[in-house]
Amino acid sequence: KLFSLNITVNPSGTGAVTPPGGEFQAGTQVTLTAVAASSYSFDHWSGDASGTSLTITITIDSDDH
Repeated sequence: KLFSLNITVNPSGTGAVTPPGGEFQAGTQVTLTAVAASSYSFDHWSGDASGTSLTITITIDSDDH
């Protein structure tokens, strides 16, 4: 089964996350990396992800991570 991974940067335009989201098989481990735009710094993950590390690994187990 495929699940959707949705990524939002807040505030918009202050950086990016790789991968930027997409569809993944259930059970897939996805490593997310935050990349801050120039003159910004990464603060924290929120929603289904948490912590302050630039890189985290999540396991896809439902829609809307």
